[in-house]
Amino acid sequence: MKAIANLKKVYKELGYPTDSGYIFKSLYRKYVKEKEDHYISKSGVNDYLAYLKDLLNIDYPIASHSLRKTWGYTVYKKTHNIALVMKALNHTSEAVTLRYIGIEQEQLDDTYLSFEI
Repeated sequence: MKAIANLKKVYKELGYPTDSGYIFKSLYRKYVKEKEDHYISKSGVNDYLAYLKDLLNIDYPIASHSLRKTWGYTVYKKTHNIALVMKALNHTSEAVTLRYIGIEQEQLDDTYLSFEI
């Protein structure tokens, strides 16, 4: 995968180990200074997303959970395989997954807009 290859290149330039360990490494100063191979925590991801949100003047909430939903939505739009997305997100039903990724509401909105009396 191109993204993983790019990450490995960045980590190599920073002096991190690249053959084993975590794909998403913590950039916490202590770990960077000591070149430790340490994972990034969920709160670390959310802190960084909050920083980016402010930097980019994004006016809506964004967190790691947003990335999960966006991933599910994107995979569904590309493949139209709701069973695959359901399994990947560990949901109990296709209906739950459709609602979770916003497809159910999108379909309702399209229906309302296309219906004429």
